[in-house]
Amino acid sequence: PLDINRFTHVCGDYFHSACSTKGIAFSVNRDGAPLKEDADPLWLMGEVDALEKVAFNFLSNALKYTPSGGQIELGLTTTPDKVRLYIRDTGPGISK
Repeated sequence: PLDINRFTHVCGDYFHSACSTKGIAFSVNRDGAPLKEDADPLWLMGEVDALEKVAFNFLSNALKYTPSGGQIELGLTTTPDKVRLYIRDTGPGISK
């Protein structure tokens, strides 16, 4: 069992200061609103280490390629039966 709200906050904490240093706005959201640190747990079954590797890889790439003055968002979208973890940034993106 994994509290995805807490997981998302912990991942965000690791990248917040690096984004500030580089002049990048960083936000952590759930369903379009800031994810509060004291949000009720949202439990799901998952492998913490594997999910952390994926999230950190995407966040590292976003940090690497987003220019100063840009934005990075770490977020969750939820429905009654699904949770989607995403990273969105204002970097150049990946060519098709």
